[in-house]
Amino acid sequence: VCQNCVQGFDHHCPYTSNCIGVRNRRYFVRFVVGTTVLALYLFALGCIVLSIAVRAQDTGSALHDLEKGLVQDEVAAIVTLAAFMSLLLFLPFCHYHLHIVAIGETTFERMKKMYDNTKNPNDRGICGNYAHVCCGERPDSLIQNMHEEITLEQYLRENVEPEKFEKLFYGEGRYGSMMHGSTSSTLAGTEVI
Repeated sequence: VCQNCVQGFDHHCPYTSNCIGVRNRRYFVRFVVGTTVLALYLFALGCIVLSIAVRAQDTGSALHDLEKGLVQDEVAAIVTLAAFMSLLLFLPFCHYHLHIVAIGETTFERMKKMYDNTKNPNDRGICGNYAHVCCGERPDSLIQNMHEEITLEQYLRENVEPEKFEKLFYGEGRYGSMMHGSTSSTLAGTEVI
């Protein structure tokens, strides 16, 4: 989806606009659980505030009391409704992700049904799976240090065949005119003239 190779690929999350994999899965799971807990808290708090507002009415008719209570505390009514709608989305989403963590799979593995007929080699038991995802050691990135200064010439020398490099860099290729003029460009934060 985002044209990146991700170690331990789980899925591409459109909400965070990021691929979820071995290095950031714990943060994604925490985000999903935290959002669900927040929606539960707001829904419960809204219900409590609304029940207090409705009980304070005492007009004799329960329906009339409810109507007056909702009008009296309309902010609580709106927050409670929004939290309820959020719960309809996040409770199943949270349940699904907690389930696949418990069985030691990723979303990708679950969707492809990779371990339906075979033993999952990543399964450490429920507690072991949660400990691995939530508290396990975060592996180092396999990507070269992106803060390392590198010039365009260094990059091209390492990634382009020598005969193509000479033509591209010094000849009439894409960067040839740029290298002979005063135009500057950047690559990984380093100015190249």
